[in-house]
Amino acid sequence: MGAGKVLGGSSNLNLTIWTRGDAVDYDLIANINNDPSWKFESMKKYFKKSETFHPDSSKSFDRENYGYDGPIHVVPVDASRRGYSLSDYSHRACEAAGFKYNGYGNDGNTLGFSTLGQSVDSMNGGRQSSTKYIENFGPANLHVSELQMVASIIFQDKKAIGVKTVGGVTYKASKEVLLCAVDYAPLRYCSTQELETNLISSNTESQLSITSRVSDETYGIIPSSSSSGVCKKKLKKYNQKQGGLLEGPSCEFSAWKNYATHYTPHFLENITGSYFTLLSIVATPTSRGYVTIVSNDPSAAPECDPKWLSTQVDRTIMKEAMKTANEIVAKMVDEDGTPVIAAEVDFNGNPPALGFGEEDLETKLRTSLRSGFHYLTNDQAGTCAMAPLDSMSPLPVVDTDCKVYGVQGLRVVDASVFPVPITANTQAPVYALAEKIADAILADYPLSAQS
Repeated sequence: MGAGKVLGGSSNLNLTIWTRGDAVDYDLIANINNDPSWKFESMKKYFKKSETFHPDSSKSFDRENYGYDGPIHVVPVDASRRGYSLSDYSHRACEAAGFKYNGYGNDGNTLGFSTLGQSVDSMNGGRQSSTKYIENFGPANLHVSELQMVASIIFQDKKAIGVKTVGGVTYKASKEVLLCAVDYAPLRYCSTQELETNLISSNTESQLSITSRVSDETYGIIPSSSSSGVCKKKLKKYNQKQGGLLEGPSCEFSAWKNYATHYTPHFLENITGSYFTLLSIVATPTSRGYVTIVSNDPSAAPECDPKWLSTQVDRTIMKEAMKTANEIVAKMVDEDGTPVIAAEVDFNGNPPALGFGEEDLETKLRTSLRSGFHYLTNDQAGTCAMAPLDSMSPLPVVDTDCKVYGVQGLRVVDASVFPVPITANTQAPVYALAEKIADAILADYPLSAQS
Protein backbone atom coordinates (compact mmCIF):
# COMPACT_ATOMS: atom_id res chain seq x y z
CA MET A 1 0.00 0.00 0.00
CA GLY A 2 1.56 3.26 -1.08
CA ALA A 3 1.71 5.81 1.75
CA GLY A 4 3.51 9.05 2.40
CA LYS A 5 5.69 8.40 5.42
CA VAL A 6 6.56 12.05 5.88
CA LEU A 7 5.09 15.10 7.61
CA GLY A 8 1.86 15.76 5.74
CA GLY A 9 1.48 12.11 4.74
CA SER A 10 0.36 11.13 1.28
CA SER A 11 -0.83 14.65 0.52
CA ASN A 12 2.84 15.22 -0.41
CA LEU A 13 2.75 12.67 -3.22
CA ASN A 14 -0.85 12.22 -4.31
CA LEU A 15 -2.33 13.38 -7.61
CA THR A 16 -3.56 16.59 -5.88
CA ILE A 17 -7.09 15.95 -7.17
CA TRP A 18 -9.64 17.98 -5.18
CA THR A 19 -13.09 16.37 -5.24
CA ARG A 20 -15.76 16.41 -2.54
CA GLY A 21 -17.98 13.51 -3.59
CA ASP A 22 -21.70 13.16 -4.09
CA ALA A 23 -24.32 14.48 -1.68
CA VAL A 24 -25.85 10.97 -1.63
CA ASP A 25 -22.78 9.66 0.21
CA TYR A 26 -22.85 12.22 3.01
CA ASP A 27 -26.64 12.09 3.32
CA LEU A 28 -26.32 8.31 3.77
CA ILE A 29 -23.78 8.82 6.56
CA ALA A 30 -26.23 11.22 8.20
CA ASN A 31 -29.07 8.71 7.88
CA ILE A 32 -27.01 5.81 9.26
CA ASN A 33 -26.12 7.88 12.31
CA ASN A 34 -29.40 9.83 12.60
CA ASP A 35 -27.32 13.01 12.59
CA PRO A 36 -28.22 15.69 10.01
CA SER A 37 -24.96 17.54 10.65
CA TRP A 38 -23.27 15.02 8.34
CA LYS A 39 -25.51 15.84 5.38
CA PHE A 40 -23.73 17.36 2.39
CA GLU A 41 -25.38 20.76 2.82
CA SER A 42 -24.24 20.84 6.44
CA MET A 43 -20.72 19.70 5.52
CA LYS A 44 -20.35 22.32 2.79
CA LYS A 45 -19.14 24.98 5.24
CA TYR A 46 -16.23 22.70 6.19
CA PHE A 47 -15.28 22.08 2.57
CA LYS A 48 -15.28 25.84 2.05
CA LYS A 49 -13.32 26.48 5.23
CA SER A 50 -10.38 24.36 4.08
CA GLU A 51 -9.88 25.92 0.64
CA THR A 52 -8.89 29.05 -1.24
CA PHE A 53 -10.46 28.58 -4.65
CA HIS A 54 -8.93 30.12 -7.79
CA PRO A 55 -11.47 29.63 -10.60
CA ASP A 56 -11.32 30.43 -14.28
CA SER A 57 -12.70 33.98 -14.20
CA SER A 58 -14.27 33.56 -17.62
CA LYS A 59 -16.49 30.72 -16.42
CA SER A 60 -19.93 30.92 -14.91
CA PHE A 61 -20.25 28.99 -11.64
CA ASP A 62 -21.82 29.20 -8.19
CA ARG A 63 -19.36 31.29 -6.19
CA GLU A 64 -21.20 30.54 -2.94
CA ASN A 65 -20.24 26.88 -3.28
CA TYR A 66 -16.53 27.53 -2.69
CA GLY A 67 -14.21 28.97 -0.06
CA TYR A 68 -11.73 31.78 -0.60
CA ASP A 69 -9.63 32.10 2.57
CA GLY A 70 -8.69 28.56 3.61
CA PRO A 71 -5.18 27.10 3.99
CA ILE A 72 -5.27 24.94 0.83
CA HIS A 73 -5.14 26.67 -2.57
CA VAL A 74 -7.30 24.92 -5.17
CA VAL A 75 -6.96 25.61 -8.88
CA PRO A 76 -9.23 23.98 -11.50
CA VAL A 77 -7.23 22.46 -14.35
CA ASP A 78 -8.84 24.88 -16.83
CA ALA A 79 -7.54 27.82 -14.76
CA SER A 80 -4.03 26.41 -14.43
CA ARG A 81 -1.06 26.72 -16.75
CA ARG A 82 -1.48 23.14 -17.90
CA GLY A 83 -2.59 22.33 -21.42
CA TYR A 84 -3.81 19.04 -22.87
CA SER A 85 -3.63 18.35 -26.59
CA LEU A 86 -6.64 16.01 -26.61
CA SER A 87 -8.98 18.07 -24.41
CA ASP A 88 -11.45 19.15 -27.08
CA TYR A 89 -11.65 15.66 -28.56
CA SER A 90 -12.23 13.98 -25.20
CA HIS A 91 -14.86 16.53 -24.11
CA ARG A 92 -16.81 16.13 -27.34
CA ALA A 93 -16.54 12.35 -27.04
CA CYS A 94 -17.99 12.42 -23.52
CA GLU A 95 -20.92 14.53 -24.71
CA ALA A 96 -21.48 12.19 -27.65
CA ALA A 97 -21.50 9.25 -25.22
CA GLY A 98 -24.28 10.87 -23.20
CA PHE A 99 -22.36 12.67 -20.46
CA LYS A 100 -23.44 16.25 -19.67
CA TYR A 101 -20.84 18.80 -18.67
CA ASN A 102 -21.12 19.47 -14.92
CA GLY A 103 -18.77 22.40 -14.35
CA TYR A 104 -16.43 21.85 -11.42
CA GLY A 105 -18.55 18.98 -10.06
CA ASN A 106 -18.18 19.82 -6.36
CA ASP A 107 -21.74 20.96 -5.69
CA GLY A 108 -22.97 17.56 -4.51
CA ASN A 109 -23.93 16.21 -7.93
CA THR A 110 -21.08 14.24 -9.47
CA LEU A 111 -22.94 12.80 -12.47
CA GLY A 112 -21.72 13.91 -15.87
CA PHE A 113 -18.16 15.02 -16.64
CA SER A 114 -16.45 17.76 -14.68
CA THR A 115 -13.26 19.79 -14.70
CA LEU A 116 -11.05 18.60 -11.86
CA GLY A 117 -9.70 20.87 -9.16
CA GLN A 118 -6.11 20.48 -8.01
CA SER A 119 -4.61 21.41 -4.65
CA VAL A 120 -1.86 23.48 -6.24
CA ASP A 121 -0.79 27.10 -5.80
CA SER A 122 0.84 27.59 -9.20
CA MET A 123 1.99 31.14 -8.46
CA ASN A 124 3.38 30.74 -4.95
CA GLY A 125 4.73 27.32 -4.24
CA GLY A 126 3.48 24.30 -6.15
CA ARG A 127 1.49 21.46 -4.61
CA GLN A 128 -0.43 22.06 -1.40
CA SER A 129 -0.02 19.32 1.20
CA SER A 130 -1.70 19.29 4.60
CA THR A 131 1.41 20.93 6.06
CA LYS A 132 -0.08 24.22 4.83
CA TYR A 133 -2.29 24.09 7.91
CA ILE A 134 0.84 24.29 10.05
CA GLU A 135 2.70 26.80 7.90
CA ASN A 136 -0.16 29.28 7.68
CA PHE A 137 -2.34 28.63 10.72
CA GLY A 138 -0.24 26.66 13.22
CA PRO A 139 -0.52 27.90 16.82
CA ALA A 140 2.58 28.93 18.74
CA ASN A 141 2.13 26.06 21.22
CA LEU A 142 2.10 23.36 18.53
CA HIS A 143 5.03 20.94 18.72
CA VAL A 144 5.64 18.36 15.99
CA SER A 145 7.80 15.39 16.94
CA GLU A 146 9.01 13.67 13.79
CA LEU A 147 10.29 10.11 13.26
CA GLN A 148 8.26 8.81 16.19
CA MET A 149 6.25 5.63 15.71
CA VAL A 150 3.47 5.18 18.25
CA ALA A 151 3.39 1.71 19.78
CA SER A 152 0.46 1.94 22.18
CA ILE A 153 -2.14 4.12 23.84
CA ILE A 154 -1.74 4.61 27.57
CA PHE A 155 -4.94 4.09 29.55
CA GLN A 156 -5.86 4.86 33.11
CA ASP A 157 -8.85 2.65 33.74
CA LYS A 158 -10.85 3.36 30.55
CA LYS A 159 -9.50 6.84 29.88
CA ALA A 160 -6.79 7.48 27.28
CA ILE A 161 -4.14 9.64 28.92
CA GLY A 162 -1.27 9.48 26.42
CA VAL A 163 0.76 7.42 23.96
CA LYS A 164 4.04 5.53 24.07
CA THR A 165 6.42 5.29 21.10
CA VAL A 166 8.41 2.30 19.90
CA GLY A 167 11.49 4.02 21.33
CA GLY A 168 9.89 4.24 24.76
CA VAL A 169 9.09 7.96 24.71
CA THR A 170 5.84 8.83 26.49
CA TYR A 171 3.56 11.72 25.58
CA LYS A 172 0.82 12.63 28.06
CA ALA A 173 -2.51 14.13 27.03
CA SER A 174 -4.17 16.68 29.29
CA LYS A 175 -7.54 16.21 27.63
CA GLU A 176 -7.70 13.72 24.74
CA VAL A 177 -5.69 11.49 22.43
CA LEU A 178 -6.43 11.82 18.70
CA LEU A 179 -5.50 9.05 16.29
CA CYS A 180 -5.07 10.44 12.79
CA ALA A 181 -3.84 8.74 9.61
CA VAL A 182 -2.45 5.68 11.38
CA ASP A 183 -3.51 3.33 8.56
CA TYR A 184 -3.87 -0.25 9.80
CA ALA A 185 -1.62 0.04 12.83
CA PRO A 186 -2.57 -2.40 15.61
CA LEU A 187 -2.65 0.36 18.22
CA ARG A 188 -6.23 1.06 17.12
CA TYR A 189 -8.73 0.36 19.86
CA CYS A 190 -10.93 -1.37 17.31
CA SER A 191 -8.28 -3.90 16.38
CA THR A 192 -9.83 -6.55 18.63
CA GLN A 193 -12.60 -6.91 16.08
CA GLU A 194 -12.36 -8.17 12.52
CA LEU A 195 -13.46 -5.08 10.68
CA GLU A 196 -14.60 -4.67 7.11
CA THR A 197 -13.20 -2.50 4.36
CA ASN A 198 -15.05 -1.49 1.22
CA LEU A 199 -18.28 -1.61 3.19
CA ILE A 200 -21.43 -2.09 1.17
CA SER A 201 -23.36 1.10 0.64
CA SER A 202 -27.08 0.77 1.20
CA ASN A 203 -27.89 3.59 -1.21
CA THR A 204 -29.13 2.71 -4.67
CA GLU A 205 -26.40 4.41 -6.65
CA SER A 206 -23.36 2.63 -7.94
CA GLN A 207 -21.29 5.06 -9.91
CA LEU A 208 -18.40 4.95 -12.29
CA SER A 209 -15.54 7.38 -12.51
CA ILE A 210 -13.81 7.68 -15.83
CA THR A 211 -10.81 9.95 -15.55
CA SER A 212 -8.84 11.09 -18.56
CA ARG A 213 -5.13 11.23 -18.24
CA VAL A 214 -3.23 12.85 -21.06
CA SER A 215 0.50 12.49 -21.46
CA ASP A 216 2.71 14.52 -23.78
CA GLU A 217 6.26 15.79 -23.88
CA THR A 218 5.52 18.52 -21.35
CA TYR A 219 3.45 16.61 -18.82
CA GLY A 220 3.97 12.87 -18.82
CA ILE A 221 3.70 9.93 -16.50
CA ILE A 222 6.76 8.53 -14.75
CA PRO A 223 6.37 4.74 -15.03
CA SER A 224 7.40 2.51 -12.16
CA SER A 225 10.19 1.15 -14.34
CA SER A 226 11.77 4.60 -14.77
CA SER A 227 15.38 5.08 -13.88
CA SER A 228 16.21 7.23 -10.87
CA GLY A 229 17.70 9.73 -13.33
CA VAL A 230 14.29 10.44 -14.86
CA CYS A 231 12.75 11.00 -11.44
CA LYS A 232 15.63 13.25 -10.34
CA LYS A 233 15.19 15.46 -13.42
CA LYS A 234 11.47 15.85 -12.75
CA LEU A 235 12.13 16.60 -9.08
CA LYS A 236 14.80 19.17 -9.96
CA LYS A 237 12.38 20.96 -12.27
CA TYR A 238 9.72 21.03 -9.57
CA ASN A 239 12.14 22.31 -6.92
CA GLN A 240 13.36 25.07 -9.21
CA LYS A 241 10.08 26.26 -10.72
CA GLN A 242 7.31 24.42 -8.83
CA GLY A 243 6.27 23.17 -12.25
CA GLY A 244 6.39 20.17 -14.52
CA LEU A 245 5.11 16.67 -13.92
CA LEU A 246 5.24 16.76 -10.12
CA GLU A 247 3.34 20.03 -9.74
CA GLY A 248 -0.17 18.66 -9.94
CA PRO A 249 -2.46 16.03 -11.38
CA SER A 250 -2.01 14.28 -14.66
CA CYS A 251 -5.81 14.08 -14.73
CA GLU A 252 -7.88 16.71 -16.47
CA PHE A 253 -11.51 15.77 -15.87
CA SER A 254 -13.69 13.07 -14.34
CA ALA A 255 -16.89 11.54 -15.65
CA TRP A 256 -19.50 9.81 -13.53
CA LYS A 257 -22.29 7.51 -14.66
CA ASN A 258 -25.00 5.83 -12.59
CA TYR A 259 -25.51 2.13 -13.37
CA ALA A 260 -27.93 1.47 -10.51
CA THR A 261 -30.98 1.55 -12.80
CA HIS A 262 -29.59 -1.38 -14.77
CA TYR A 263 -27.61 -3.46 -12.33
CA THR A 264 -28.46 -4.24 -8.39
CA PRO A 265 -0.99 2.22 -18.64
CA HIS A 266 1.27 1.04 -19.36
CA PHE A 267 3.78 3.86 -20.27
CA LEU A 268 7.25 3.63 -21.75
CA GLU A 269 10.07 5.97 -20.75
CA ASN A 270 10.73 7.74 -24.04
CA ILE A 271 7.20 8.09 -25.35
CA THR A 272 6.34 10.77 -27.89
CA GLY A 273 3.00 12.15 -28.94
CA SER A 274 -0.16 12.32 -26.87
CA TYR A 275 -1.71 9.55 -24.79
CA PHE A 276 -5.20 9.28 -23.37
CA THR A 277 -6.06 7.06 -20.39
CA LEU A 278 -9.49 6.17 -19.03
CA LEU A 279 -9.60 4.86 -15.48
CA SER A 280 -12.79 2.92 -14.78
CA ILE A 281 -13.60 2.87 -11.07
CA VAL A 282 -16.48 1.19 -9.22
CA ALA A 283 -17.14 4.03 -6.84
CA THR A 284 -19.57 2.39 -4.39
CA PRO A 285 -18.55 -1.28 -4.36
CA THR A 286 -20.62 -4.03 -2.79
CA SER A 287 -17.59 -6.26 -2.22
CA ARG A 288 -16.42 -6.63 1.38
CA GLY A 289 -12.96 -7.37 2.62
CA TYR A 290 -11.28 -7.41 6.00
CA VAL A 291 -8.29 -6.13 7.94
CA THR A 292 -7.18 -7.86 11.12
CA ILE A 293 -4.04 -7.73 13.25
CA VAL A 294 -1.72 -10.72 13.52
CA SER A 295 0.53 -9.38 16.27
CA ASN A 296 0.72 -6.69 18.95
CA ASP A 297 3.96 -5.55 17.33
CA PRO A 298 3.12 -2.14 15.78
CA SER A 299 5.62 -2.69 12.98
CA ALA A 300 4.05 -5.99 11.90
CA ALA A 301 1.87 -5.82 8.81
CA PRO A 302 -1.78 -6.76 9.36
CA GLU A 303 -3.60 -9.43 7.42
CA CYS A 304 -5.55 -7.67 4.70
CA ASP A 305 -7.82 -8.97 1.96
CA PRO A 306 -9.95 -6.29 0.26
CA LYS A 307 -11.73 -8.91 -1.90
CA TRP A 308 -12.04 -6.56 -4.85
CA LEU A 309 -14.76 -7.49 -7.36
CA SER A 310 -15.85 -10.46 -5.27
CA THR A 311 -19.53 -9.81 -6.05
CA GLN A 312 -21.24 -10.24 -9.39
CA VAL A 313 -22.69 -6.74 -9.03
CA ASP A 314 -19.24 -5.15 -8.93
CA ARG A 315 -17.92 -7.25 -11.82
CA THR A 316 -20.95 -6.41 -13.97
CA ILE A 317 -20.69 -2.68 -13.25
CA MET A 318 -16.97 -2.68 -14.02
CA LYS A 319 -17.56 -4.41 -17.36
CA GLU A 320 -20.25 -1.88 -18.24
CA ALA A 321 -17.84 0.91 -17.27
CA MET A 322 -15.21 -0.55 -19.58
CA LYS A 323 -17.76 -0.60 -22.41
CA THR A 324 -18.55 3.06 -21.71
CA ALA A 325 -14.83 3.88 -21.80
CA ASN A 326 -14.60 2.11 -25.14
CA GLU A 327 -17.53 4.13 -26.44
CA ILE A 328 -15.87 7.40 -25.45
CA VAL A 329 -12.62 6.42 -27.19
CA ALA A 330 -14.51 5.42 -30.33
CA LYS A 331 -16.18 8.85 -30.45
CA MET A 332 -12.91 10.78 -30.31
CA VAL A 333 -12.83 11.85 -33.96
CA ASP A 334 -11.83 14.80 -36.13
CA GLU A 335 -14.42 16.96 -37.84
CA ASP A 336 -14.30 14.64 -40.84
CA GLY A 337 -14.90 11.59 -38.66
CA THR A 338 -11.30 10.36 -38.63
CA PRO A 339 -10.38 8.65 -35.31
CA VAL A 340 -7.77 10.57 -33.31
CA ILE A 341 -6.76 7.55 -31.19
CA ALA A 342 -4.53 5.27 -33.24
CA ALA A 343 -4.11 2.25 -30.99
CA GLU A 344 -4.31 0.93 -27.46
CA VAL A 345 -1.20 0.53 -25.31
CA ASP A 346 -1.88 -2.59 -23.26
CA PHE A 347 -0.81 -2.92 -19.61
CA ASN A 348 0.60 -6.36 -20.29
CA GLY A 349 2.45 -5.72 -23.50
CA ASN A 350 -0.13 -7.33 -25.75
CA PRO A 351 -0.27 -6.31 -29.44
CA PRO A 352 -1.71 -2.81 -30.02
CA ALA A 353 -5.46 -2.68 -30.53
CA LEU A 354 -8.30 -0.22 -30.32
CA GLY A 355 -11.02 -1.44 -28.02
CA PHE A 356 -11.77 -5.04 -27.14
CA GLY A 357 -14.59 -7.48 -27.66
CA GLU A 358 -17.09 -8.88 -25.17
CA GLU A 359 -15.14 -12.13 -24.89
CA ASP A 360 -12.04 -10.25 -23.76
CA LEU A 361 -13.69 -8.18 -21.02
CA GLU A 362 -13.17 -10.71 -18.22
CA THR A 363 -9.50 -11.20 -19.09
CA LYS A 364 -8.93 -7.48 -19.43
CA LEU A 365 -10.66 -6.89 -16.11
CA ARG A 366 -8.54 -9.41 -14.24
CA THR A 367 -5.19 -8.38 -15.74
CA SER A 368 -5.66 -4.60 -15.49
CA LEU A 369 -7.27 -4.31 -12.04
CA ARG A 370 -5.57 -2.25 -9.36
CA SER A 371 -6.42 -0.18 -6.32
CA GLY A 372 -7.04 3.54 -6.48
CA PHE A 373 -4.50 3.84 -3.62
CA HIS A 374 -6.08 6.56 -1.47
CA TYR A 375 -9.54 6.52 -3.03
CA LEU A 376 -12.20 6.37 -0.34
CA THR A 377 -14.18 4.14 -2.66
CA ASN A 378 -11.80 1.21 -2.59
CA ASP A 379 -9.26 1.45 0.20
CA GLN A 380 -9.15 1.84 4.00
CA ALA A 381 -12.49 3.58 4.54
CA GLY A 382 -14.68 1.85 7.09
CA THR A 383 -12.09 0.16 9.29
CA CYS A 384 -13.10 2.40 12.22
CA ALA A 385 -16.62 3.10 11.04
CA MET A 386 -18.83 5.83 12.43
CA ALA A 387 -22.13 4.16 13.29
CA PRO A 388 -24.67 3.76 16.10
CA LEU A 389 -23.59 1.46 18.89
CA ASP A 390 -26.24 -1.13 17.98
CA SER A 391 -25.28 -1.26 14.30
CA MET A 392 -24.37 -4.66 12.85
CA SER A 393 -23.29 -3.38 9.43
CA PRO A 394 -21.09 -1.43 9.51
CA LEU A 395 -19.56 -2.46 12.81
CA PRO A 396 -19.48 0.64 15.08
CA VAL A 397 -16.19 2.02 16.38
CA VAL A 398 -16.76 5.77 16.79
CA ASP A 399 -19.74 8.07 17.27
CA THR A 400 -20.54 11.14 15.17
CA ASP A 401 -17.94 13.20 17.05
CA CYS A 402 -15.36 10.48 16.28
CA LYS A 403 -15.16 9.42 19.93
CA VAL A 404 -14.27 5.75 20.35
CA TYR A 405 -16.99 3.72 22.04
CA GLY A 406 -16.24 2.11 25.40
CA VAL A 407 -13.47 4.46 26.49
CA GLN A 408 -12.99 8.12 27.29
CA GLY A 409 -10.57 10.66 25.90
CA LEU A 410 -9.91 8.93 22.57
CA ARG A 411 -10.95 9.89 19.03
CA VAL A 412 -10.10 8.58 15.59
CA VAL A 413 -10.03 11.40 13.02
CA ASP A 414 -9.13 10.09 9.58
CA ALA A 415 -10.66 8.42 6.51
CA SER A 416 -11.19 5.14 8.37
CA VAL A 417 -14.28 6.56 10.13
CA PHE A 418 -16.34 6.98 6.94
CA PRO A 419 -18.86 4.12 7.18
CA VAL A 420 -19.67 4.06 3.45
CA PRO A 421 -17.66 4.66 0.28
CA ILE A 422 -17.42 8.26 -0.86
CA THR A 423 -17.23 9.04 -4.56
CA ALA A 424 -14.21 11.29 -4.24
CA ASN A 425 -10.47 11.40 -3.77
CA THR A 426 -9.43 11.38 -0.14
CA GLN A 427 -8.02 14.85 0.37
CA ALA A 428 -11.00 17.23 0.44
CA PRO A 429 -13.37 14.89 2.38
CA VAL A 430 -10.76 14.21 5.06
CA TYR A 431 -9.95 17.90 5.50
CA ALA A 432 -13.67 18.64 5.86
CA LEU A 433 -13.94 15.82 8.40
CA ALA A 434 -11.04 17.30 10.38
CA GLU A 435 -12.60 20.79 10.31
CA LYS A 436 -15.90 19.36 11.59
CA ILE A 437 -14.29 17.43 14.44
CA ALA A 438 -12.17 20.47 15.34
CA ASP A 439 -15.46 22.30 15.94
CA ALA A 440 -16.69 19.37 18.05
CA ILE A 441 -13.53 19.48 20.16
CA LEU A 442 -13.84 23.24 20.62
CA ALA A 443 -17.42 22.71 21.76
CA ASP A 444 -16.18 20.28 24.43
CA TYR A 445 -13.22 22.45 25.42
CA PRO A 446 -13.98 26.12 24.70
CA LEU A 447 -10.95 28.32 24.25
CA SER A 448 -10.32 30.86 26.95
CA ALA A 449 -10.33 34.57 26.20
CA GLN A 450 -6.51 34.55 26.33
CA SER A 451 -6.19 31.77 23.71
